[in-house]
Amino acid sequence: MTYDLPEDLGLIDKKRRRLLACVDRVLTRLGPDVRRALVYYMRREYSLKHYEIPDKPREFSLALHHVFGRSSKAIEREITQLIIDEFHLERETELSLERVIRVVISNLA
Repeated sequence: MTYDLPEDLGLIDKKRRRLLACVDRVLTRLGPDVRRALVYYMRREYSLKHYEIPDKPREFSLALHHVFGRSSKAIEREITQLIIDEFHLERETELSLERVIRVVISNLA
């Protein structure tokens, strides 16, 4: 049994908030109504709440694709770039949004 678990959880929660801030910055640029509609769609069709995006990036990506079609790739690239900048990650052009989120969440350093 480890005793440093609460500290690790605090770090993960901080990372989740920062990840969600990156997502929200991009979605807000699309307009508040568009963001609200996407959040509603995610909840209705994928049982995905906004705060669960860092834990379920695949479902988030699917919801983006169903709502925005081909434009979802540009939205994902923009979110991915913000996350890479925010967390000072190596610039890996082939990383998907899902992969970048998983790297950030799994990296406790």
